[in-house]
Amino acid sequence: MLVLAAMLWLALNVRLPDLDTLQARIAGMGVWGLFVFIALYALVALTPIPVTIMAVTGGLVFGLPVGTVLSLVGVVIGCWGAYWLARALGRETVMRLLGGHAAMVQERLEGGGFFAVCTLRLLPGVPYWPVNYGSGALGIRSHEFLTATALSALPGQLSLVAIGA
Repeated sequence: MLVLAAMLWLALNVRLPDLDTLQARIAGMGVWGLFVFIALYALVALTPIPVTIMAVTGGLVFGLPVGTVLSLVGVVIGCWGAYWLARALGRETVMRLLGGHAAMVQERLEGGGFFAVCTLRLLPGVPYWPVNYGSGALGIRSHEFLTATALSALPGQLSLVAIGA
């Protein structure tokens, strides 16, 4: 209840800058603006928060080509971080944290490697975060996870960035 109240307060009281102001601020940061966007994107990708808003924002602020590259880099870094965090936490802890997603993730990922990660990334409605954490916890090889993530995230990132561009 407290979280809901805080979210409502934020929605009513925090004023986001208009697009021109946001673009000017980021342009004023120079190359650091690109790194800030990538870092924020990676942080969001570490959590269960959908990355859709970040990709669309990338299109709004940076346009299609640059926004796509930055979004892809951000999402891959975030997914990679979640993968390694899951490796550190261990299988039992991660499966408990995945809750209702645990059975699906275990069934689809266990022993599947590259193709399993690609398939789950490309299926509509499957959030990234259970795939990230499940892959780390279930021992998907790191190079297979990273390659599958980079390749299979591209179509989604491109389409979401295009919405904002």
